[in-house]
Amino acid sequence: MNFNGKYEVTAIPILILFSGSLASLIFKPRYSAIFGCISACVGSVAALVFYIIKDGSLIFSYTNNFLEIFFMIPIALLGIVAAINSIGYLKGHSAVHVKTYWFFFNLMLASMFSVLVLNAPVHFLLAWEAMGITSAALVAFNFRTKESTRATWIYLIACHAGAVFLILMFIARTAVAPNWTVIFILALLGFGLKCGFMGLHVWLPEAHPAAPSPVSAIMSGAMINLGFFGILKFGINSVSPAAAGWTFLLLGIAGALLGIMFAMTQSNIKRLLAFSSIENMGIIAIGMGLGFLGLSRDLPLIASFAFTGAVLHIINHALLKGCLFLCAGAVLKATGSLDMDEMGGLMKRMPQTGTLFALNGIGISGIPPLNGFMGEFFIYMAALMGLVSGGSIALGSVGAAVSLAFAGGLAVATFSKAAGATFLGEPRSEIAATASEVSPIMVLSSASLFVLSVCLSFIAPLVLYKVGAFFDMSLFSNAFFNIFIAYTSFLIITVTVLLLRFQLLPRSKDNIPGMTWDCGYAKPAARMAYTGTAFTQPLTNLFSPLLQPIRNLIKPAGLFPGPASVQLEVSDGGVRFLWAPIFDRISSFARKIHPAQSGRLHAYILAMVVATILMLAWGLLAGQDQPDPENDNHQPPVIQYSNGD
Repeated sequence: MNFNGKYEVTAIPILILFSGSLASLIFKPRYSAIFGCISACVGSVAALVFYIIKDGSLIFSYTNNFLEIFFMIPIALLGIVAAINSIGYLKGHSAVHVKTYWFFFNLMLASMFSVLVLNAPVHFLLAWEAMGITSAALVAFNFRTKESTRATWIYLIACHAGAVFLILMFIARTAVAPNWTVIFILALLGFGLKCGFMGLHVWLPEAHPAAPSPVSAIMSGAMINLGFFGILKFGINSVSPAAAGWTFLLLGIAGALLGIMFAMTQSNIKRLLAFSSIENMGIIAIGMGLGFLGLSRDLPLIASFAFTGAVLHIINHALLKGCLFLCAGAVLKATGSLDMDEMGGLMKRMPQTGTLFALNGIGISGIPPLNGFMGEFFIYMAALMGLVSGGSIALGSVGAAVSLAFAGGLAVATFSKAAGATFLGEPRSEIAATASEVSPIMVLSSASLFVLSVCLSFIAPLVLYKVGAFFDMSLFSNAFFNIFIAYTSFLIITVTVLLLRFQLLPRSKDNIPGMTWDCGYAKPAARMAYTGTAFTQPLTNLFSPLLQPIRNLIKPAGLFPGPASVQLEVSDGGVRFLWAPIFDRISSFARKIHPAQSGRLHAYILAMVVATILMLAWGLLAGQDQPDPENDNHQPPVIQYSNGD
């Protein structure tokens, strides 16, 4: 196979993971979890070693596999942590479930690493499809439930639809006179289905709640990033930087705003996190859009800051969202439910999980000083520089800055709702009242992701330096030095203030429990408190023209009224207005051609023979028209970079 890099030693992590998947099936259930976890951890560590460290040089020296490295880091880190977390998460499941889980878990990681290193279209497509099939098998982990089965089918359809677009893209690239605009659109559709652009996100809110939480952490934090990897590797040179920039920018603004709006209305905590992932993919797309617009105007400072922000947000989102999904898995493990309206009071019963969820919620909302702010900060800086540059890029910069600020405010409201409704107040159900903290291995593995995210926040200036290596480095000496000094000073001041706060401010030692003011109620109950749905209802009403909420209201009636209730449901707009009509037409067409399924064997054999003849004829005709590679004048508009090294 055709591997990237100088050495085929990069195949070692893939072989380790493949061996671990087989071992998890062969050995007894007691040992399958051990072999599965060890192989996942060792394979991921091997990837960190073989992909990042080349000839003794670290990631920040100049290497040609910069793109692969930064998309590999989330896969490896989340693979290690999710494997360890799975040990505690899988306790109580049957032996068959455990063996199957580790088999597909290792194969999923192996296929994700393969996607990064395989260049040939056929090999890449095989790895891409393997990634989709193995992750779909993990989404179907609880296959006996109707929700899991439905989510698996939706995810499989999305994976195969994306593969069809990618096959068409690779075929279009071999044409005598390829239409590079069509190729770029096919790449956006094929890879966009994976990274969840708004409108192509239909599988995310379904698959994440159904999958085991460690798998959701990998899919949301690492797998959907590979959609951007595919676009940058195979599709971005098909169009001019200006066209790529505006496309990314518009898709990013739509995803960031609509993603967080729909996240705000969810009562299922994992669906909320799934829609939040759509928002963060939008933020990454905004950064890439500003970067390509900077390239189109020959503004390397704007391009470098925007690309740096996008790269940092890829890593930060992976770690923060991975930890949030693991915390959601801890809540599910402790209560058996993901409905935030049934929770409340879990901070007293699960203090470590609650603290981690709150801290990561602050980080993912982009609030300083946590690391989620740094990626957005660089994108803001690029937008501000674009504002003073004038021209069309100023218009795009205004849209980027306003949408980032708006999405950030809604993210604060969304995660305030999630943390408050789940962990604060009093229990609103028996399952919440009887919950207890999960096993230490689940807590520590989740905490390690937050610690990693804080530690990796120090690499921001170095990422700027690395991105600047693609341009004229003389332009970046002052900017790099100023950013490094300002960022380091900011972190030192923040840590100092936090330490002084805990050391100098007095702490209450005499806590006297008692009732707060009860507003005149003789017997207040937890059901009187705000639920998560009620917390965000004013914002839902504000954006009701976009969200189209459905209210089911049962009013009290009569002299002796019975139970009254109100339910607010916001269905996925992409499903309602885009995919539902498409699937209805497909179903109608399928019913019309259903009589062709006669059950006669000779008719099926005839259809196969005719299809084979047509494919052979097409292959022969296409082979005669192949251009000479040495005299091929139909090349894509390659985006050029200058290397200052």
